Amino acid sequence: MMKKQLNTIYLKVIVFISFFLGGSISSVSQTPYYKQFLSEDGLPSNNVYSVFSDSQGFIWTTTDAGIAKFDGSTFKIFNQQQGLVDNDIFNLFEDSENRIWMHTYNGNLSYLKNEEVFPISMPISNIGYISSFAEWNKSIYVGTSKGFLFEVENDTVKNHWNLLDGIVDLRPKRNKLIIYGLENSHELIENDLTIKEKYDSFP
Repeated sequence: MMKKQLNTIYLKVIVFISFFLGGSISSVSQTPYYKQFLSEDGLPSNNVYSVFSDSQGFIWTTTDAGIAKFDGSTFKIFNQQQGLVDNDIFNLFEDSENRIWMHTYNGNLSYLKNEEVFPISMPISNIGYISSFAEWNKSIYVGTSKGFLFEVENDTVKNHWNLLDGIVDLRPKRNKLIIYGLENSHELIENDLTIKEKYDSFP
């Protein structure tokens, strides 16, 4: 799949101001305040793919030149010079251990923990871009655009499968993981992949 050209999207932070008077909240203005941030303000690039808020309240932006962590006043940049496995990062996923996993264009896998990059060795190459993540049954599952599914446990790829169907999304549901592909949906139950059903549009 060819890489899509994305239009420039400027990061905007919305600040809502409320005044507390006598223990009660009085809303003075319903108009949000917008502030625009560009590369000269600290972003790694003006081509922003996504904006993500983590469990600690930090704002992350993903771009074609790395990612940025925003603490409300300044940006901290992470790119390949800081150890990222790719500068082109489409989105982020945070797991229950507060690890930040990256949707990379080149398909290399890594996560950030306490601002340190931890790469994961992949057993195969040419897997397409990383399209989806899910946390299920004490493991992290990674889907790619070329239909590969990886199970990661303790920073090691424990299992992998090739569905021959580009993976769009992963959704844990009780005792199984639903894998939505471009043509079919699949399910994983105790490491056994089976075709579930075809669907006409993504649910």
